[in-house]
Amino acid sequence: MEKINECESLNKIKPCLLRLMSRGFTDKALLVEWAKLAYKWGEDFDLHPYVQNKIQNMKTRFDFTDLLNEMINSDWQIKLNQ
Repeated sequence: MEKINECESLNKIKPCLLRLMSRGFTDKALLVEWAKLAYKWGEDFDLHPYVQNKIQNMKTRFDFTDLLNEMINSDWQIKLNQ
């Protein structure tokens, strides 16, 4: 079982959560999923041009659900390594 350092984990997920919340996202269930991605990919994963482009092109907050589903369920992560 992986040992988790809570302070390190919080520092890892907090920056991208704050950036997303500053855009008006407050749905806790969606924020939890976003935090999981940040924990996996790093605190600045959301600053990657691919992710930023997707976020910038969202017309409504509801588009975030589609983006989140795409990130969780597809191979988009390969783009993070480019």
